[in-house]
Amino acid sequence: MARNIFVLPILVSGARIPKPDQLPDDVRAFSSLNALPLRHESFDSDTETILETALGVSLHALKSDRRRRRWVTVLYAAAGTILSAVFLVVAALLHFWILHRPVAASIGAPVTALLWIAALGGGCWIGASYASRRHGMS
Repeated sequence: MARNIFVLPILVSGARIPKPDQLPDDVRAFSSLNALPLRHESFDSDTETILETALGVSLHALKSDRRRRRWVTVLYAAAGTILSAVFLVVAALLHFWILHRPVAASIGAPVTALLWIAALGGGCWIGASYASRRHGMS
């Protein structure tokens, strides 16, 4: 089974690629590859160039993709929170219509507040989890 190995020569602090006759036979072909510099004076931009070459995509595109994924997660989390709130309101209305008293009168105000907090937090978590599964986000 053949394996592909990605080779990216990096020249540190002004180093130069040796001539082919100065290299062993098994690495002689690497002397014809374009090497990328890594210098102290331009370390940040050189590092960006190396990462972009190794990843095959610009760092700007990665940052904007992360930003888009973040917004998708926020929107799904908000939708989950809204859906859980609608569910609780419908359940509270049904409870009121059937028993002729509010939920707080049946289970107490502190428990009702905890129920709201748990349902809204759970809806937010479910929405964010769904976004991660559906859109392949971590």
